[in-house]
Amino acid sequence: MKKLLGFIILLVSLAFAQAQQIVISPRSIVVNPLPSFEVDVFVDKDPSGDGSPSYQIGERISIGVRVSESSFVYLYSVKSNGQVVQILPNRFDQDNFVRAGETRRFPPSGARYSFTVDGPRGVDKVIAVASRSRLNTDRLARFEANASFATSNIGQDGFAGAFSIVVEPIGQRDWVTDTALFVVGPPVPPPFATLSVDSIPSGAEVFVDGRFVGFTPLRYDTDPGRHDVTVSLDGYRTFSQSISVGAGETFRINAVLAEIPRFGTLVIRANVGGAQVFLDGEFSGNIPSGSGVLVLSDLRSGTHEVTIVAPGYRSVVEEFRIRGGETEELRVRQRRIEDN
Repeated sequence: MKKLLGFIILLVSLAFAQAQQIVISPRSIVVNPLPSFEVDVFVDKDPSGDGSPSYQIGERISIGVRVSESSFVYLYSVKSNGQVVQILPNRFDQDNFVRAGETRRFPPSGARYSFTVDGPRGVDKVIAVASRSRLNTDRLARFEANASFATSNIGQDGFAGAFSIVVEPIGQRDWVTDTALFVVGPPVPPPFATLSVDSIPSGAEVFVDGRFVGFTPLRYDTDPGRHDVTVSLDGYRTFSQSISVGAGETFRINAVLAEIPRFGTLVIRANVGGAQVFLDGEFSGNIPSGSGVLVLSDLRSGTHEVTIVAPGYRSVVEEFRIRGGETEELRVRQRRIEDN
């Protein structure tokens, strides 16, 4: 599923974004990095929804939406000047429940209204929100007296902040968003770049310039230029790559993550042959009298405690850390009890 296309967000409800892991993209409003279903929105000149077709002022436009799971769908037009119009539901089409696999177009056939592109020139957005439950969207747009469509002038930043509040009561897997762009006026070069990040295995966290942006597989829209991309998954070595991507380009990253071994080895070098060795309180062997070296294998990663005891010698207690796939060496010197 294509990810949100949108616009630069300056400030948004950061505390809630962190709690819900909602992502703000430079060309998006709000991205849910872990949705469990999909919604796609598109305009009539670009059924794929991935492009940025151009419309002239006064030209007719229609909008389509489809969902992978039956859900309540809300459609919004966000103009370059910050005006917000709620396309669905409206006074004419109040039924916003879309069934799985169904594609609906607005205006529908035989509608008593039409959509005409008006100014100002710039990049406009059509935003689709699909939710398993009904949403209270009064913060996004309201119906004025006798108006056919709910509207607001909260602007792009205001829409982002209000949207975070709207979805706060529901779970992160219960809603998903998508955005289509279109240009009002002559074509303009795309101002953003796209990162397409996949991993083996999938489901890894992706960070761009140190900021969490979602889980693989992922399409993330960002500013052109250099970026540091990190892919992280528990139990695997972190993948990092510095990339450079131009405006309108898509940079693809396929991170093959190497599994971190869960067990390591401890080598104990001691001066008292026959000394007893206890690992985390359990007997693990004796120090060989000849070499003075005891090797303990298959130790689980993490922090452990070793205790070495021998008659006539002071006991030694040492804490050490095992890293998967690595060997840790511990040198122990026991002193006689009568020694100071």
